[in-house]
Amino acid sequence: MSDTSFDLPAWRVAPDAAAPLAPGDQTRPLDAAERYLMRLAQAEAAELEPPLGAHYLLFTCMTLACAVTLETMREVLPTVPATIPLPHTPPWMFGLFALRAELLGLVDPAPLLLGASAPSNGDPPPTATILVGDGEHTLGWAVERVGAITLVRDDEILRDPPLTASIADRYYAGLYTPADGGQRHIILNARHLLDDLLLALEERDG
Repeated sequence: MSDTSFDLPAWRVAPDAAAPLAPGDQTRPLDAAERYLMRLAQAEAAELEPPLGAHYLLFTCMTLACAVTLETMREVLPTVPATIPLPHTPPWMFGLFALRAELLGLVDPAPLLLGASAPSNGDPPPTATILVGDGEHTLGWAVERVGAITLVRDDEILRDPPLTASIADRYYAGLYTPADGGQRHIILNARHLLDDLLLALEERDG
């Protein structure tokens, strides 16, 4: 998670000069000091407000550094579960797996996300699973590696797709660029990708 720091406003190092005293007037210096202290307190309160942002899960999908907001996720599994294969499904559909009282589908999101073919022997194998969606509208995504959960500030997200983006605009929600210069991650529109994966499975069933 990137550090958050704030620069002190320049005016804080030089308080307002007190207005010259009128004869017999001993209140004006105090008023000026009070105004300064009020401004100081307001500035400090504003600086202590948490930065705007959201928590994201960082992960790798076929060597592509990705991120999805926690709002679109249900759970992270540290392994890739064993599945029961289904007939007449695309190569990226591994099958069904049992999770407590549910049967969920496990897919490889890379072919749809990256326009890639089925994983070859040279591709890194998936090691973890993230559950995306809710209720019956849920799929397990087998991913290469799961990283940290981090707070991504709004000002750390570039919204315009880079010219070198390797995914379709429909799945691109931004580019996380950490303020500390760390690894960049493509923020996915997880709901669009989930909808398209489920639609492709429904069309194959039909």
